[in-house]
Amino acid sequence: MDLHPTTRFKTGTQKHAAIKKALPNNVEKIWHAHWAVHDIEAWIWADHEALATYLGTRNLTYYGQPEELNSGTPPKEYLNRAFMQHKRRRYSETIDGTVLLGRINPMLVEQKCPHFAALRQTLHTHIDILS
Repeated sequence: MDLHPTTRFKTGTQKHAAIKKALPNNVEKIWHAHWAVHDIEAWIWADHEALATYLGTRNLTYYGQPEELNSGTPPKEYLNRAFMQHKRRRYSETIDGTVLLGRINPMLVEQKCPHFAALRQTLHTHIDILS
């Protein structure tokens, strides 16, 4: 379910609540639904230090909690701006996104992205059950 672009929701938390409301009752007993609020770029934006290192700068503007950034300017657009400023090119999901996902600290991302934290917790719970 793609909820971007939309002006109905100001934050990722509002989108999350709308999706949960649209799902059938008790659906989480059958399966677990998780999503990346603002796509995976929110996770990349959350580890500001890894991103700054990748861009080769110490001067990177931080815009706040990645999952709560205004939907009019999602984290991917902030990444594009940072890449244009420091790399003189746009952010590439397939190249930069892949590399950065391998470099970000999941525990740091978990602190800044509650929906990512919920996904990680579900995965850990089910991995422990299977072990």
